[in-house]
Amino acid sequence: MPDWTVDGLNATLAAGNTNCTKLVEAALARAGDPRGEGCATFRGLRADEARSDAAAQERLRNSGHAASPLAGLPVSIKDNIDVAGEPTRAGS
Repeated sequence: MPDWTVDGLNATLAAGNTNCTKLVEAALARAGDPRGEGCATFRGLRADEARSDAAAQERLRNSGHAASPLAGLPVSIKDNIDVAGEPTRAGS
């Protein structure tokens, strides 16, 4: 399992040990595992969008054009952050 920090994931990607799609799939599996805390932690997963974004960022990374250190990495967004098209619930 990779080091799930931004630096750790980028190092794993740079070494060719994984790719963005595999990282997103692993994160989705962890978040959706009924034995874990993901079901209580996340109010929703945007799995299809995450997979699509990961594939697009993987293509960019493969051509040497990562937009940022977060490009293609799985992230969670707290529900007090505005996201276009979704309600901001101000959870805390």
